[in-house]
Amino acid sequence: MAWLRIARPYGLPEDRESLAPKLAPNQYYDDGTKGSIEMFAGGRFKVPILLSRKQPGIYTIVVWISRSASEAPFPATQVCVRAE
Repeated sequence: MAWLRIARPYGLPEDRESLAPKLAPNQYYDDGTKGSIEMFAGGRFKVPILLSRKQPGIYTIVVWISRSASEAPFPATQVCVRAE
């Protein structure tokens, strides 16, 4: 606990993954993928998040969203997950 009480610098990691909304069964993005974000009414969405490092630790997940490809994304949520 003493280590956690010491102020330390932090920032967003270089690791990132861009995700896109799921497409209809017969549609694909230019890179051949179908998307992974399930969209629901009222702006709700669901997407699986995989921790890529496969190591114990505290992972911070920030979801950035935008309403269109031309709009700058903004951080919509942040959550910390402890993996053992």
